[in-house]
Amino acid sequence: MRRVVLTLFLTLLAAAPARAADGPTVRFDTSLGNIDVRLFADAAPNTVQTFLRYAAAGAYDSSYFHRSVRDFVIQGGGYRSVAGQTTPINELIADGDTRTRSNQRGTLAVARLPGQPNRSTSQWFFNQSDNPALDASADNYTVFGRVNDRASLAVMDAIGALEIIDGSGGQAGSAFGELPVRDYAGGSLTDANLVFVRSIAVVPEPAPSYALPFALKRSMVAVRRKGKRLLVTVRRLPAGTNVVARLRGRTAVAAAPRGTARLALPRRPGKLRVTVTPPGEEPSAAALRVR
Repeated sequence: MRRVVLTLFLTLLAAAPARAADGPTVRFDTSLGNIDVRLFADAAPNTVQTFLRYAAAGAYDSSYFHRSVRDFVIQGGGYRSVAGQTTPINELIADGDTRTRSNQRGTLAVARLPGQPNRSTSQWFFNQSDNPALDASADNYTVFGRVNDRASLAVMDAIGALEIIDGSGGQAGSAFGELPVRDYAGGSLTDANLVFVRSIAVVPEPAPSYALPFALKRSMVAVRRKGKRLLVTVRRLPAGTNVVARLRGRTAVAAAPRGTARLALPRRPGKLRVTVTPPGEEPSAAALRVR
């Protein structure tokens, strides 16, 4: 019986789908609020690693969104402003990731130089809408994260809804043709008109909570006589619990995939002992007198 139960357990384990290996959540601390993004370490491991390296080094601190296209993308990660002086962050990196996720609304993707599908820069963009054209492009705009919650999505949308000015050619003291600005009344731009990313940092995962150990109670065990058999039912168990019932040298073993286990033993008077072992916990037992 043990061999049968073990074989069944291993078969179910092999059939269970593997959990996606998501990366950490990172927080974009922007001028308009926080944008939390869950990174796709499984789908784009090289891109995620590079992005986290930039963030940990503080490369994105004091950077700003330098491009916004209505209902398309907002883009940043390429330029910093320190004491009013703009400096580029860009560095060519061979990442080698291929596109496996779609450029859908709320996703974070890498910016590319035209004609260089396997080389990214420090720049990234948020998809303001579903952008299937980017999926079809040969430039391989790899998606490596997704906005984590509605509050973060609202901040992304607020940035995308800002006024956009054409500063190409040096107007307003800018070189960008699709620059999102706030509180702009004309003249030369100042840092107060830009949408900054103050920092990008990993959000610590919450500490795991530990419940009290499971304890089997006699009220959870029901015994019914049927002919020469003793039918034992154990309810309210954690899913996946293994159950062993013993009565005068006879043993029955069962699993509780949905929280209930049913066992049968030869009908004999004596002391019935039921032992349960929930997944990841110590065994717990209860004893009943059978007449």
